[in-house]
Amino acid sequence: MLTFQIIFSFAFLALYFSFINSMNEATDEMILDLASKIRSFGRIYPPVSWFSEGVWGNVGAYLLFFAVSGAVFLCVALAVGRYYGFICTHLTSNAAKRNYVMKEQKGKSALAACFFRERKRYFSSSAYVMNTAVGYIMTVVFVCVFAFGEMKVLLSQVPSDVVAKLAPFCIAALANIQPTTTNAISIEGKHFWLTQTLPVRMRDIAGAKLLLGLTLSVPCVTISSVIVAIAIRPSALDLFWLLLVSLLYAVFGCVLGLFVNLKLPMLHWDHESQPIKQSKAVGVDLVIVHAIIGMDKCTPTALGLKRFEKIFTA
Repeated sequence: MLTFQIIFSFAFLALYFSFINSMNEATDEMILDLASKIRSFGRIYPPVSWFSEGVWGNVGAYLLFFAVSGAVFLCVALAVGRYYGFICTHLTSNAAKRNYVMKEQKGKSALAACFFRERKRYFSSSAYVMNTAVGYIMTVVFVCVFAFGEMKVLLSQVPSDVVAKLAPFCIAALANIQPTTTNAISIEGKHFWLTQTLPVRMRDIAGAKLLLGLTLSVPCVTISSVIVAIAIRPSALDLFWLLLVSLLYAVFGCVLGLFVNLKLPMLHWDHESQPIKQSKAVGVDLVIVHAIIGMDKCTPTALGLKRFEKIFTA
């Protein structure tokens, strides 16, 4: 449900800005056409006409609009208030079937059960989703911009083998802005001790948190690497390097995030945005993983540096 709300919000913003841009280019004929449509709709639904006339200075129409709207609201509120208990009871209750037959029960492993618990906890928090998913979204968006947007001209000037050596580190740097594992322990808060009392091993609890992070990061870096490969058409060896390094850093980022969060947990907080945005583990992981990516990036960059320099010195 939360995922649908996020997608709907982005779609609504896109439609809103496109509508605003189109309105800036509207002509007088379009405005007149819109006014005629409002009048036509007002014949079917009179409150539209009352409101429109009230905007243009007809105080009587404005008062009529508010009076009718208030009367309808009052009637609905009285009806719902009178039968509120009856409505809630029938909405929340489930009728048991008389022909119910007990079937074979399916069990899950401890790791699978912990993973489904982590997944449910993750998508139930909008702050958790928005702050950790931004890195994965930015990765795919930036790769698409460089591969198919206006930056494609600049990308075409660089040898494909140089791009294949640099791209996995750029993808890894974006994808590891804030892995979910950097907050996986802190988000438990004061209830973390209850998690530890569950009849499962700590290895399964930590493995479920790591698996959730990999479920998001691995598809992200894989899709980004495939998009880069489609754009530059590298050799088989460069393609293998591109995919291998991207996936290794996706795993490394999640493992490092979980390790740092275990060492620097933030279990005492009043609002869930505090461990997500203000935890020490987030900052420490960000510095460490990007420092390692930067150092590792120097070696493959040096391999193609001479060819890269020729482009700008020619």
